[in-house]
Amino acid sequence: MKPKPGKTYISPSLPAFGNKERKVRIASKAVDSPDGYEYAKERDEVVLRHKENAATYISAKFFEDNRGIFVLSIQKWMVGSHTPYGSGFSFVGHEIGKLLEFIANFQSVDFANVALRGRP
Repeated sequence: MKPKPGKTYISPSLPAFGNKERKVRIASKAVDSPDGYEYAKERDEVVLRHKENAATYISAKFFEDNRGIFVLSIQKWMVGSHTPYGSGFSFVGHEIGKLLEFIANFQSVDFANVALRGRP
């Protein structure tokens, strides 16, 4: 099935690994982007390559009872061929909370009232 950009898909209820009594679901979403980028190594140099007509595919595996996400995966893919490119990655367990905290930290900064010193 070709995912429609902007639409969130949620799987049927599935038995969890290691505990068949607990149920899990998989949510996924495709996000279109006119441009995509990937790192490549050319002759001992890392370069950034441009990809036209790219998309990002996001999936989350979560527990049905409390909506606790235990795996969050992100992968770039080509719209026409539906094939992944570049490096995908996953956040697992406590890493998901760290990602959300990171995003919340910079979204909450009022840059008009903060002197940035180039430090993390």
